[in-house]
Amino acid sequence: MTEWSIPNSVSQLVHLGAILARASGDHCLSCFQLLPKDASRAIFSRVFCSQPCERAYVSDNLKSLSLQDCNRILARIDGLLRSVHAKRSAKSDSGR
Repeated sequence: MTEWSIPNSVSQLVHLGAILARASGDHCLSCFQLLPKDASRAIFSRVFCSQPCERAYVSDNLKSLSLQDCNRILARIDGLLRSVHAKRSAKSDSGR
């Protein structure tokens, strides 16, 4: 896999995240049935009626990502988080 696939992979993740963050309504994003009145067992219970619907929707939207893409994205996120943590630690140390 080339470096050129990373921006496309990242954009897929960002797009899916935006859809999940903005989604609201009365219908499941996967099967379009009415959402249950009591909370579903899905992680995004205000978006999906069940765990199988959630799993199907997410896996369908991310099916083109390879394990290598995921590992690269995870490494990049980890690097960014470590950088932020280091900056915050340095800032709090200098404020003492």
